[in-house]
Amino acid sequence: MHKIPSGRFVKRIDSTDALPRSNAATVPFLAKTIGTEKPATLEVAAIRDSVMTDAQTETLYNAIGGDGTVRALTHRFYELMDTLPEAARCRAVHPADLSGSEEKFYEYLTGWLGGPPLYTDKRGHPRLRSRHFGAAIGPQERDEWLLCFTRALEETVPHPQLRSIILEPVTRLAHHMQNKDE
Repeated sequence: MHKIPSGRFVKRIDSTDALPRSNAATVPFLAKTIGTEKPATLEVAAIRDSVMTDAQTETLYNAIGGDGTVRALTHRFYELMDTLPEAARCRAVHPADLSGSEEKFYEYLTGWLGGPPLYTDKRGHPRLRSRHFGAAIGPQERDEWLLCFTRALEETVPHPQLRSIILEPVTRLAHHMQNKDE
């Protein structure tokens, strides 16, 4: 980890398979501080054709395929939540019609991944914990939510390094959202 002038930390990963056919990317991720909803920066350096070339800056949103991938991810996430028996408790804390939840999650993820700030433009600061406080989220609901997200991510984002970059902070956030013990 390296501290940068803004006080945030960046992690540098040197790997030939960090990103498919990409020189380098700057991608947002949730800061290590639990509950932080603002993206920090993760610098992922990749070697193309075994030769370092000039770095390019790319958002994670673009690296995974942009709008189409985020739409597919959020759609599949709610589809799994609605159909998996092992996600029943998580599903029960959501409204009967998931379309509004799906749209809000799409808007939030779009901005969080470095795309257009759709959610904040429409609704202001996410205030995720306070907006979800009315839903009883215990360890089982949290784990079921993560099951749906992980499966949807695996089905829509083919590159394992990108999935890992996304899943780590999302898992921390899911743990932060838990508001009951049982």
